[in-house]
Amino acid sequence: MHVYIDYILIENFIFDLLIIWQTEVLVKRKINIKRRMLAAILSSAYVCIMICLQIRLLDSLFLKLLLSFGVVFVAFNPKRLNEYIKEIAVFYLSTVINAGTTVLVEQMINVDMSKIILKLIVYSISLTLSYIFTKQLWKIYKNNINEKSLIYKVELEIEGNKYWYKGFVDTGNTARSIELNVPIVFAEYLDEEQKRKIEKTQKSQIEICTISSINYLEAIKVKKAKIDGKTIELGIVFVENKLDRKSQYNMVLNYHIFEEVLGGISI
Repeated sequence: MHVYIDYILIENFIFDLLIIWQTEVLVKRKINIKRRMLAAILSSAYVCIMICLQIRLLDSLFLKLLLSFGVVFVAFNPKRLNEYIKEIAVFYLSTVINAGTTVLVEQMINVDMSKIILKLIVYSISLTLSYIFTKQLWKIYKNNINEKSLIYKVELEIEGNKYWYKGFVDTGNTARSIELNVPIVFAEYLDEEQKRKIEKTQKSQIEICTISSINYLEAIKVKKAKIDGKTIELGIVFVENKLDRKSQYNMVLNYHIFEEVLGGISI
């Protein structure tokens, strides 16, 4: 039997590249294209070496796990352990869903998978279907969150003054300040006296990037903020308008705080 290593290299490279990209989308991380390609090359090169050398050790579960950990680390360069664990979990989920979808599509359309062009078409269809499926799972996850369970008591200490808030977790707020190296929350002024004190407090200009624009805001770094009894550092942007018309909360919390500090939810 003839094994065409160049085909195997290209096939695995494209497949790994698609899985890394899907993982990137789902964890909401923008990574350097060089890192993405380097991680895909690492994975596909390992498969080629394993086939060429035919060493059983290379086919062991332990080394394959190490490879996947290495691929995720090279691609995402995580700064914190909880980020790394999340990225590995989503990477495995994407891999399993893509592999299962590929087999299903292959059986349904009954194509000759020995032809690389047809393989790429099948992989493209599989990736699209698996991406839609995974996004639907994420929607189910968010829809199972009860709104009242997302409101937390928040205690702030700013220049010796303590303030108490009701913070609502906004799943769309993932803003993090590179300048302050903390997650960003948005809060109302509680009263005129607090507003006067806050206006005199030293602030840092931060950059908040959205899909359509880049906004520059002034934020205060708070080193002692207690949320649900847990002390964390965060950045606060104070706003003039009310955040909730029903006055159920007066602060919008960051989703990363919900996941990493408050433990998220289980469904």
